[in-house]
Amino acid sequence: MSQELSRLIVSFQEDVLVVEFADRRIVDYDAIAAISQQLSDLLEQNPGLRILINFAGVQQMSSSALGFLVSFAKKLHATGGQLKLCNILPHIYQAFVITRLHRVFEVHDSTHAAFAAF
Repeated sequence: MSQELSRLIVSFQEDVLVVEFADRRIVDYDAIAAISQQLSDLLEQNPGLRILINFAGVQQMSSSALGFLVSFAKKLHATGGQLKLCNILPHIYQAFVITRLHRVFEVHDSTHAAFAAF
C-alpha cells in the first residue's frame, strides 16, 4: 500500500519503507523543507526504520538537499535505522562524489540491489 504525501510517495515493501519523490527537481527551499519535515515525521512515528530512498525520476537536486539527506541519515542511524539510496542519475551521483558523500551513503544502481543489501 502506498501513501502520497505532498512531496513524497511512501510505501512499505516487506519491512522496508520505500520513499520516492513526487518532484523531479529538488532544488527550492520550500520543497526541501517539506521533504525534510515529512521524513522526520515518518521517523518519529516509526523509529528504527529500514528506509530505501528511490531517486528514480529525480532530474535535479541542490546541495541543500544533500545537506538535508546527511541530517536525516544521522537521525535515522541514531534510532537504529538503516538507509539505502538507489536509482540516482549519474550527474546527480557526481555531486555525491564531489562532496565525498558516496562514502557516507550506501548507493545502489537499482531497487533490487538496494533491497538485497538490507
